Amino acid sequence: VTTYGGGGGGGGKSALGSSGDGGGGVGEGVCVRANPRFVTALSPRLSFNRKTARWQVADPDPVEAALPGGADPLWAESNWPANIGIMMYHHEGDFREYCILALGVFMTGGSYVLARRFDNQIKERLKEA
Repeated sequence: VTTYGGGGGGGGKSALGSSGDGGGGVGEGVCVRANPRFVTALSPRLSFNRKTARWQVADPDPVEAALPGGADPLWAESNWPANIGIMMYHHEGDFREYCILALGVFMTGGSYVLARRFDNQIKERLKEA
């Protein structure tokens, strides 16, 4: 998967199933709009200094420390599963999407017609009784 544009804020395009360099090969990819989001799993007091390649711990905010519970503890998410990964879905094409939409509309209309028929039959049988 190669991501183009987006600049870290998401919203770029991803070439799925190819190297993204236009070289073709097995399973040439299709560019689709990708909106990944990354959530920082760190305490707000932790920050990474890229120049020194070290983590920095900030002092607690005095206003926060004066609250009844005191300052928030220093924490970091550390329980990621060993099999963490990503699942990509291939864009099947507009024709398939339109067929699925048409099938959904047909099934919704058919369900409505059947529900009206059954409703009318029940009303007729209750009138007879």
